Amino acid sequence: MGGVKDGEWRKIAGGVGIALIPILSAVPYLVIMAQLESGGGFPLQFLRVFIVAALLLPSIITTEGGYLMVGLGLLFYILRKWRWAQVAVLAAVSAVLFIRGGDATNQWLMVLAAAPMFMYNGEKGSGMKWFFYIFYPAHIIGLYVVSTLLMMYWH
Repeated sequence: MGGVKDGEWRKIAGGVGIALIPILSAVPYLVIMAQLESGGGFPLQFLRVFIVAALLLPSIITTEGGYLMVGLGLLFYILRKWRWAQVAVLAAVSAVLFIRGGDATNQWLMVLAAAPMFMYNGEKGSGMKWFFYIFYPAHIIGLYVVSTLLMMYWH
Protein backbone atom coordinates (compact mmCIF):
# COMPACT_ATOMS: atom_id res chain seq x y z
CA MET A 1 0.00 0.00 0.00
CA GLY A 2 1.93 3.17 -1.04
CA GLY A 3 1.44 6.63 0.24
CA VAL A 4 2.39 8.58 3.32
CA LYS A 5 3.04 6.68 6.54
CA ASP A 6 1.19 7.52 9.74
CA GLY A 7 2.46 10.78 11.18
CA GLU A 8 4.57 11.70 8.16
CA TRP A 9 1.84 13.98 6.85
CA ARG A 10 2.59 16.30 9.79
CA LYS A 11 6.24 16.52 8.77
CA ILE A 12 5.24 17.18 5.17
CA ALA A 13 2.69 19.85 6.15
CA GLY A 14 5.23 21.46 8.47
CA GLY A 15 7.87 21.52 5.75
CA VAL A 16 5.47 23.03 3.24
CA GLY A 17 4.37 25.58 5.85
CA ILE A 18 7.95 26.61 6.61
CA ALA A 19 8.73 26.82 2.89
CA LEU A 20 5.77 29.16 2.38
CA ILE A 21 6.84 31.65 5.08
CA PRO A 22 9.19 33.69 2.85
CA ILE A 23 6.61 33.70 0.07
CA LEU A 24 3.67 34.68 2.29
CA SER A 25 5.75 37.29 4.07
CA ALA A 26 5.90 39.16 0.77
CA VAL A 27 2.20 40.04 1.22
CA PRO A 28 2.94 43.20 3.27
CA TYR A 29 5.20 44.46 0.48
CA LEU A 30 2.55 43.77 -2.12
CA VAL A 31 -0.08 45.60 -0.05
CA ILE A 32 2.24 48.59 0.41
CA MET A 33 3.07 48.72 -3.31
CA ALA A 34 -0.60 48.44 -4.27
CA GLN A 35 -1.48 51.29 -1.91
CA LEU A 36 1.28 53.50 -3.26
CA GLU A 37 0.18 52.86 -6.84
CA SER A 38 -3.50 53.43 -6.17
CA GLY A 39 -2.92 56.58 -4.18
CA GLY A 40 -4.17 55.36 -0.82
CA GLY A 41 -7.28 53.78 0.54
CA PHE A 42 -5.99 52.27 3.77
CA PRO A 43 -5.76 54.31 6.96
CA LEU A 44 -2.19 55.34 7.74
CA GLN A 45 -2.13 53.27 10.96
CA PHE A 46 -3.08 50.13 9.02
CA LEU A 47 -0.37 50.80 6.46
CA ARG A 48 2.17 51.27 9.27
CA VAL A 49 1.36 47.77 10.55
CA PHE A 50 2.14 46.36 7.09
CA ILE A 51 5.39 48.34 6.92
CA VAL A 52 6.52 47.01 10.32
CA ALA A 53 5.56 43.46 9.30
CA ALA A 54 7.49 43.89 6.06
CA LEU A 55 10.58 45.00 7.96
CA LEU A 56 10.45 42.17 10.51
CA LEU A 57 9.58 39.19 8.31
CA PRO A 58 11.99 37.49 5.94
CA SER A 59 10.72 37.91 2.42
CA ILE A 60 11.51 36.48 -0.97
CA ILE A 61 11.21 40.05 -2.29
CA THR A 62 13.91 41.56 -0.05
CA THR A 63 16.44 38.74 -0.08
CA GLU A 64 19.62 39.48 -1.98
CA GLY A 65 19.13 38.37 -5.55
CA GLY A 66 15.37 38.05 -5.10
CA TYR A 67 13.24 35.09 -6.06
CA LEU A 68 15.66 34.02 -8.79
CA MET A 69 18.49 33.33 -6.33
CA VAL A 70 16.13 31.68 -3.85
CA GLY A 71 14.99 29.39 -6.65
CA LEU A 72 18.60 28.71 -7.64
CA GLY A 73 19.45 27.68 -4.07
CA LEU A 74 16.40 25.45 -3.93
CA LEU A 75 17.30 23.80 -7.25
CA PHE A 76 20.89 23.27 -6.06
CA TYR A 77 19.50 21.38 -3.08
CA ILE A 78 17.04 19.33 -5.12
CA LEU A 79 19.76 18.45 -7.65
CA ARG A 80 22.47 17.83 -5.02
CA LYS A 81 23.11 14.31 -6.31
CA TRP A 82 23.54 15.42 -9.94
CA ARG A 83 26.41 17.89 -10.22
CA TRP A 84 25.99 18.22 -13.99
CA ALA A 85 22.36 19.31 -13.48
CA GLN A 86 23.40 21.89 -10.89
CA VAL A 87 25.92 23.34 -13.32
CA ALA A 88 23.32 23.35 -16.12
CA VAL A 89 20.88 25.28 -13.89
CA LEU A 90 23.68 27.68 -12.91
CA ALA A 91 24.48 28.27 -16.59
CA ALA A 92 20.80 28.80 -17.43
CA VAL A 93 20.30 31.34 -14.63
CA SER A 94 23.54 33.08 -15.63
CA ALA A 95 22.30 33.28 -19.22
CA VAL A 96 19.00 34.80 -18.07
CA LEU A 97 20.88 37.40 -16.02
CA PHE A 98 23.21 38.17 -18.93
CA ILE A 99 20.31 38.69 -21.33
CA ARG A 100 18.28 40.66 -18.80
CA GLY A 101 21.17 42.98 -17.95
CA GLY A 102 20.04 45.94 -15.87
CA ASP A 103 21.00 46.02 -12.21
CA ALA A 104 22.38 42.49 -12.33
CA THR A 105 24.88 43.35 -15.05
CA ASN A 106 27.78 41.39 -13.57
CA GLN A 107 25.82 38.75 -11.66
CA TRP A 108 25.89 36.48 -14.71
CA LEU A 109 29.59 35.92 -13.99
CA MET A 110 28.52 33.45 -11.32
CA VAL A 111 28.76 30.89 -14.13
CA LEU A 112 32.50 30.88 -13.35
CA ALA A 113 31.62 28.95 -10.17
CA ALA A 114 30.95 25.92 -12.39
CA ALA A 115 34.63 24.92 -12.36
CA PRO A 116 34.92 24.70 -8.54
CA MET A 117 31.52 22.99 -8.42
CA PHE A 118 32.77 20.24 -10.73
CA MET A 119 36.01 19.87 -8.77
CA TYR A 120 34.27 19.44 -5.39
CA ASN A 121 34.55 15.82 -4.25
CA GLY A 122 32.03 15.98 -1.39
CA GLU A 123 34.63 15.89 1.38
CA LYS A 124 35.49 18.48 4.00
CA GLY A 125 38.44 20.66 3.09
CA SER A 126 41.73 21.11 4.91
CA GLY A 127 40.35 23.21 7.76
CA MET A 128 41.04 26.74 6.51
CA LYS A 129 38.11 28.21 8.47
CA TRP A 130 39.90 31.35 9.66
CA PHE A 131 41.23 32.08 6.17
CA PHE A 132 37.67 32.35 4.87
CA TYR A 133 36.48 34.37 7.86
CA ILE A 134 39.11 36.93 6.88
CA PHE A 135 39.06 36.49 3.09
CA TYR A 136 35.34 36.97 2.52
CA PRO A 137 34.97 40.42 4.14
CA ALA A 138 38.40 41.48 2.84
CA HIS A 139 37.59 40.65 -0.77
CA ILE A 140 34.18 42.38 -0.54
CA ILE A 141 35.88 45.52 0.81
CA GLY A 142 38.53 45.26 -1.90
CA LEU A 143 35.92 44.94 -4.65
CA TYR A 144 34.02 47.90 -3.21
CA VAL A 145 37.17 50.05 -3.21
CA VAL A 146 38.01 49.06 -6.79
CA SER A 147 34.46 49.75 -8.01
CA THR A 148 34.40 53.10 -6.19
CA LEU A 149 37.70 54.14 -7.75
CA LEU A 150 36.51 53.07 -11.20
CA MET A 151 33.28 55.02 -10.77
CA MET A 152 35.22 58.12 -9.69
CA TYR A 153 37.45 58.02 -12.76
CA TRP A 154 34.75 57.08 -15.29
CA HIS A 155 32.32 59.80 -14.29
